[in-house]
Amino acid sequence: MNEATIRVTGVPRDGLIGTNFSEYFTEPERAKAGYEQIFRDGSVTDYELEIRHRDGRITPVLYNAAVYRDESGGIAGIFAAARDVTERKRAEAALLTAYNELDDRVKERTADLVEANRSLEREITEHKATASALEERSRGLARSNEELQQFAYIASHDLQEPLRAISGFTELLERRYKGELDERADRYINFIVDGTRQMQQVIQDLLAYSRVQTKAHEFDLIDTNRALDQALLNLRVSIRDRHAHVAVEDRLPEIFADGIQITQVFQNLIGNALKFQKPGAVPEIRISTVREGGDWVFSVADNGIGIDARHLDRIFMLFQRLHAKGEYDGTGIGLAICKRIVERHGGSIAVQSTPGLGSTFTFSIPTRNGARP
Repeated sequence: MNEATIRVTGVPRDGLIGTNFSEYFTEPERAKAGYEQIFRDGSVTDYELEIRHRDGRITPVLYNAAVYRDESGGIAGIFAAARDVTERKRAEAALLTAYNELDDRVKERTADLVEANRSLEREITEHKATASALEERSRGLARSNEELQQFAYIASHDLQEPLRAISGFTELLERRYKGELDERADRYINFIVDGTRQMQQVIQDLLAYSRVQTKAHEFDLIDTNRALDQALLNLRVSIRDRHAHVAVEDRLPEIFADGIQITQVFQNLIGNALKFQKPGAVPEIRISTVREGGDWVFSVADNGIGIDARHLDRIFMLFQRLHAKGEYDGTGIGLAICKRIVERHGGSIAVQSTPGLGSTFTFSIPTRNGARP
């Protein structure tokens, strides 16, 4: 008996010698069966047993043993050794626990996936059920939008003739009878004249808005410098009268676009920069461009009155005026036209502004179809 056997049993050497060692195992009968196998087969390998310490502790071991013989070939005894496999058993137990936990999680996850798959199948079925209805609705909306644009064009076009008649006869009344009637009548005539002029401007702007789609031109490679020059030429009287300074800070690129509509965007943005100014101020307008990913981004910056942050989201909507009619001219359609034109080109328009310091409008046009700077 070695010291390891004494430690694992807790029995001194003298107490071990001469005893039946099978009694120190938790399963004596299994230990006896192991001994019988040794005598029968000559050896055992990794025979699993558990040794009980006298204080009750259990040590799992793998028992290995073989007979040894005397000179005549008879069995002289058994040489045996037991290897402590406590750590391995712990590792096996931990591995089994982890396996069971993993198995439980896999089962839970599988159940979740099955339910998610069922839910997804239900959603797909619902989407399929509504797809045709949505497609039909989309076609209906497209038809409705097209009819609405046509209606706006026809209605605004047909309204111009009666307005021209009203305006003509009112101006005739003003020329012939101004000063001959009382002051109230003169004021009423002025109201009619101003009202018809404003209505004519609204109709013209509505026509321009409807024509963004109905009277649009095919995209072609255009030089935006020429589009800007045309816009400045159209605004030359306002620029001269206001002594405005217009600076083009960059050479503008060539893009695939509707050249007339790009001119209109520049004209509306620069026109607003000239219009919305502090009394007596000299308009300072800067125009620039920069390449950002797949877009050309154009900027029109001014030193005007600026826009309150509360109104930035609605200035591109139809008829959204931020000032009383008497303060500044216009119908509130110009920026809506710009937005519609830019979106037709696949871009977007935005504004940054500080009240009292000015505004910077930016709009993007994609560089698709091989546009080059």
